[in-house]
Amino acid sequence: VVFVNFWATWCKPCRDEMPSMEALNRAMADKPFQMLSIIFNDDLDMAKSFAERQGATFPVLSNPSQKLTQAYMITGVPETFLIDSDGILRQKFIGPYDWNSREMRNIVLGLFKTPK
Repeated sequence: VVFVNFWATWCKPCRDEMPSMEALNRAMADKPFQMLSIIFNDDLDMAKSFAERQGATFPVLSNPSQKLTQAYMITGVPETFLIDSDGILRQKFIGPYDWNSREMRNIVLGLFKTPK
C-alpha cells in the first residue's frame, strides 16, 4: 500500500498534519506500506529540514517537472492519495486529516490484500 501526500512548508495545514502522518507511518512499520511526501511549489532542502525537525521517517521528494502534480491533478495542498496493494488508486483526500485516527488507520488497513 502506498500513501502519497503532496504538501508544502508554507502550508500550515500541511505542517499540522505531519505528526499524524508520521504516527501512521510508524504504525504500519510491520506491513508492506510506503509513505511518500512530495513537495508542491517549495524548496526541497527546506522541506527536508522541516520534516527532519518533525521526526519524519518517510521520504520527502521533489517534483521539479510538475509531471506528478499534473498526473494526480493537484489543485492545492495538502492532498493525499491511497494506492492499494494491487497498485490501484483507491482514495483521494483533499485537505488535512488526522492520519493517526482510528478511522484513517482502518481505511489504510482495508487496502491491504487479505490472505487467501
